Amino acid sequence: MVYERKDELRAIKLNSQPVSTLFILNFWCGSFLTAYHSPKENIMRKFVILVFVLVLLVVPFTVSAAPPTHAHVHFGDENAGSPFPPDHDRSFHATDKMVPRTVVISQGGSVTFNTTPPHQIAIYKPGTLPEDINLHPDFLEDLVLPSPPFPPNTIIPDILIDDPVGRVVLGPDPNFFGHVEWTTPAGTFDEPGRYLVICTILPHFAEADMYGWVIVK
Repeated sequence: MVYERKDELRAIKLNSQPVSTLFILNFWCGSFLTAYHSPKENIMRKFVILVFVLVLLVVPFTVSAAPPTHAHVHFGDENAGSPFPPDHDRSFHATDKMVPRTVVISQGGSVTFNTTPPHQIAIYKPGTLPEDINLHPDFLEDLVLPSPPFPPNTIIPDILIDDPVGRVVLGPDPNFFGHVEWTTPAGTFDEPGRYLVICTILPHFAEADMYGWVIVK
């Protein structure tokens, strides 16, 4: 029986007919099992072969799956919490957040941030933690509010975080008029690791925990 199956399989190959992996395994399994007469042994071997076939089918899909090259993030949600201005109390629960807080992309990819006013994005190299950001007054800058709608020369002192240590890229200045889409420039995520993304407006980061992560694989 063993030689008959091998001859039949060889004949199929010689005729250049397509032979699937499962078909070849079927012939091999039949030849392998007929060499034994114990039903229990045959059942065990069938089980082992079944597991082997499943591994062959599943592993290639698992290995080939890769993270996307691009991700979208909502940087703030103006429809949650209290409006600004004048009140800004409940907004820390949702308005000043990054949604989703963590995204995964492939090495060399990019992220597009849909930013609501008023926020500014800063991205730090892998290994940087929120507690590593220096909030000393020496690393804070003033924010000049646009006129109009604010009175001319209106300044909020020491409100923008400007810690350059480990910073990979700094996004556009805070916007006070509608949504702004900003895509990270080429080279931002060339190295694998977990990048820290923060809002540079001091109370948003320090009090509202407005930060998140971009994981690059």
